[in-house]
Amino acid sequence: MAEQLDTFYTDLADPNMVSALAMVHSRYSTNTFPTWALAHPYRIISHNGEINALRGNINWMHAREMQFVSEAFGDDLKKILPIIEPGGSDSAASVTNFELLPCPPKERAQDNPWQQWSFIERTSSSREEGCERDFCVMTKEFSGEDGKLEKLHAVRLEFGEKDPKTGRGPMKEIPGSEFEVGADLVLLAPGFLGPVKSGLLEDFGVALDERGNVKTDVSQMTSIPKVFSAGDMRRCQSLVVWAI
Repeated sequence: MAEQLDTFYTDLADPNMVSALAMVHSRYSTNTFPTWALAHPYRIISHNGEINALRGNINWMHAREMQFVSEAFGDDLKKILPIIEPGGSDSAASVTNFELLPCPPKERAQDNPWQQWSFIERTSSSREEGCERDFCVMTKEFSGEDGKLEKLHAVRLEFGEKDPKTGRGPMKEIPGSEFEVGADLVLLAPGFLGPVKSGLLEDFGVALDERGNVKTDVSQMTSIPKVFSAGDMRRCQSLVVWAI
């Protein structure tokens, strides 16, 4: 307990002890499996001094697999088990989040004034609980045998200076940065990829902007006279943000 610190660390009560910085991490959890080999004081390195709930969380995940039930997926749900592969390393037991773009800055950049949505780094509570985030990574391909996914092949990227007109920087692969990640399930969630081009848009022959949306003028008229566009068709998925 925090109030027992002076009992175990007598130097903290010494009047000659002077420090410009002190950090205390108190943790009270029932799902930790501490070990005495790791439960020792760190007077220089900031550390919680125990196994950080990894083993306990792995065991809880295995126990909860029995509760996985879905009317939609039925027996196919078993294909994603085990969630955490037995015998894997600590890193293999964690969640990894790959992001194609660079990590946003902590604070607004000069080209991101207050009138615009603040393009800064944000970390959700679920990521704080245990998620490794890796930026500038592009997935190249998937591989496996007998129709079963086994690996994800990726490469690291670097971005050049932003184009003042498009606001985008050129993206290129870093030679020799290819790597593989074990995977048995991949969920693709590309989100809004622009309006459907086939059909109406192609029939009208309207011009598109650099993002693939319908290009309009100040009156929201397209390149075709008397043909107008509104909503996600011209604004893309940021419509709600602009409305707010």
